[in-house]
Amino acid sequence: MAAVLETTKELVDSNTMYIAASWDEYNSCLNEGTVAGVVNGMWVNGNISNAPDQKGVWAVTDIPAMDIDGATHMTNSGGASWVVTKNAGENADEIVDFLSYVLCGEGAQEYWEYLTEFAGYVTTYKPVLESGYYENVDSEFYGPTFFADVAACVDGGPALNSSPYYMSAQDALITEVINVVNGSDIDTEMQMAQENLEFEMSE
Repeated sequence: MAAVLETTKELVDSNTMYIAASWDEYNSCLNEGTVAGVVNGMWVNGNISNAPDQKGVWAVTDIPAMDIDGATHMTNSGGASWVVTKNAGENADEIVDFLSYVLCGEGAQEYWEYLTEFAGYVTTYKPVLESGYYENVDSEFYGPTFFADVAACVDGGPALNSSPYYMSAQDALITEVINVVNGSDIDTEMQMAQENLEFEMSE
């Protein structure tokens, strides 16, 4: 994390990385030419394509790897979740069976093809990735190889290591990044983030 923070500060200080101050500014910087690229999940393709004049100028690639042990050109910050709560009661088993069928069972291919056509999503579910489907899907905005390129990037990505404190950890890291970019000491910020998260987990 220290290496990531150090690199982030270097990128910001050199005006290579732009950090948007709000959601509106984030979308504006994608659509108005402020930035030449963005590091994010597949969902951001919908935000980018809100600028019709940029049709055909965006492409997809994997991320640069840090020069540290175990670093890869892939990352995973999770995404939307389908959950079955205790309120499901006696229907819980049926709901679990349905979700298993749709997301990673016999219905998965049809479901993910629909989501690609409807919302531009690409799954990380290997049977769909390896089915050849994405190689034959064209994107009017991004071009004929877009979905195949995304599928190639996500195939083999790391599994998400989540917990009930995932969002709390993310919030702590966001604060840490902002403070380091503004000049705070990296080791001090990492220690504070760790202590704040441990305190929340102990409550």
